[in-house]
Amino acid sequence: MKLSQYTIIRKLHDSSNYFIMNPLSMQADIISQQEMEAIANGTYDTSILKQKGYVLDEQKEKMLYRKAYLDFLDTRDNSKV
Repeated sequence: MKLSQYTIIRKLHDSSNYFIMNPLSMQADIISQQEMEAIANGTYDTSILKQKGYVLDEQKEKMLYRKAYLDFLDTRDNSKV
């Protein structure tokens, strides 16, 4: 199992919990320290991580990145400055 390069995991300030997010799949969750350790050790249920978009195959990741970039260009081109 390999997390997407766009998946971010960070510890919450003044908490034992962590957040996990992936802006490409537009997912974010609060996870416990035990869940974070299981993800780091590769023992967490991969199907859940795939379903949430934290684990993406290379082609899907590239497709989501291109789509996000094209959406950004469309928004930029259509915005009034």
